[in-house]
Amino acid sequence: MPHLLRLASAWILVALYAGGIFVASSLSHPPLVSTWELPHLDKLYHMIEYGGLTFVLIRALCLTCATCPSTAVVLWAAFLAVIYGVSDELHQAFTPGRMMSVYDLLADVTGAGMVAGLCLWVQHRWPALIKSKD
Repeated sequence: MPHLLRLASAWILVALYAGGIFVASSLSHPPLVSTWELPHLDKLYHMIEYGGLTFVLIRALCLTCATCPSTAVVLWAAFLAVIYGVSDELHQAFTPGRMMSVYDLLADVTGAGMVAGLCLWVQHRWPALIKSKD
């Protein structure tokens, strides 16, 4: 039963995280938009946002597919995060005050790729660190 509880909580975290992204992109003026005059700061936000989504997806997929090779799990997590980024950009096209942006999507892909790459590097460098402790 503890494994089922961890599995459910991991996917609930993914749903809450993705829901938070959806809600934030539904707002015409997101509250986290900085008043600083730094160019392209929103791209950093996108990278962090989708890097985090990739991280929680990796955890949930690792618990779901314990027999899958971990490289495949990491790549699937990054792929799912990017697909969610595409759907989020399409969603913003229909949100007043927002617009679809290829540059935002590139920042999403960069964030997902950086977390996936870091995870694969850690897995290669320290394989015992990644192994599940069931």
